Amino acid sequence: MNTENGLRAVVRELASQMIEAPTVAVVPIYQQPVERFKSGHGELTLGIEGPAFNLWEALLHFEPDKFPMFVSGETIQRSELITRAAECLSGEDAAVPVSTEDRKRLKELCNSELGFNFPIEDEK
Repeated sequence: MNTENGLRAVVRELASQMIEAPTVAVVPIYQQPVERFKSGHGELTLGIEGPAFNLWEALLHFEPDKFPMFVSGETIQRSELITRAAECLSGEDAAVPVSTEDRKRLKELCNSELGFNFPIEDEK
């Protein structure tokens, strides 16, 4: 096996010898469960059989001392989730499936904990 072309070439060559299929596909990173959670589109569970929760519920209902979270070998800091929430809040309202009151609370959280500058208005 020729290793001069780098690790990717070695992995492709090994895969072609081990897998008997003409097409090999992988799940893109943005579709991985942890990434879907961080982008507000997926859920995790507390422990193995605990209740499911999403990004918005984690930020609105978990006390700060419940962070960092350990998920699939990755440690996730509260600040990372707040930053990801702020990115979503900067887009279309439909991207954040929460009530108007919870949207306001999320904006306040982003502003107070990481210095974002979301306008906080009393929405009706």
